[in-house]
Amino acid sequence: MKNLNKQKILVLLIMTLLIIKGDFVFGQTLKNPESFLYLTWESDGMIPIEYQGKALPARFAVIKVSVQPLIYSAKNGNYLNSDQWSYRWYVNDNLINEGVGLKSIRFRPKDFNKNSYNVKVSILTSASSQPVEKTITINLAQPAVFFRIFGEKKIVQGQYSSSGSLLQLEAVPFFFGGDDPKQLHYMWRINNERVSNLDNERILILPKAEEGEKSYSIQLTIEDLRDIIIRASANININLK
Repeated sequence: MKNLNKQKILVLLIMTLLIIKGDFVFGQTLKNPESFLYLTWESDGMIPIEYQGKALPARFAVIKVSVQPLIYSAKNGNYLNSDQWSYRWYVNDNLINEGVGLKSIRFRPKDFNKNSYNVKVSILTSASSQPVEKTITINLAQPAVFFRIFGEKKIVQGQYSSSGSLLQLEAVPFFFGGDDPKQLHYMWRINNERVSNLDNERILILPKAEEGEKSYSIQLTIEDLRDIIIRASANININLK
């Protein structure tokens, strides 16, 4: 009986040692932190001041792409310094810039037939003789135009009714490549008739109807005339009481 108890104790001791050893080995073989290449972009495309989102890239807008390499060295036990690495940047497979420490590039999408651009960075690191690469696709926003009652913040579309004595309708361009709405060309139509004296005016003034309710059908076309014409149009029906 004593020998049996000793055997049980020995088995339990061996199992305990195995468990402890297993835990120790597991702790020693934990995976090292992973390596990443983070690619981000930003754009200076036209958006209204009160727009809360990130400016979407548009044709002719300057797009900046940046990379943040996080390459972990198991030998050194930390992330490597990437400031002196060699960077090569490609846009749609065309090399546009390269250099030591070149962690960002800027380019202007001008191809009217492309709705997206592929940007790739190839980095020659100190950890390997083979470069590491990362590619992102940047989709271009289509230009658009909306309306706003002058003095109000709310964007209006489709229909608007007013009983005021004077209505001022302001054009609000979205996602054009410039940063100044005054550089765009504005063309207004009221009830299908071109109002040429309002060309390049962002604000349309409609008087109150003298009797009853009068409806106006308004169309606005905005053009960016640099190199290739970029155009957006919108319609709204205004009811004045």
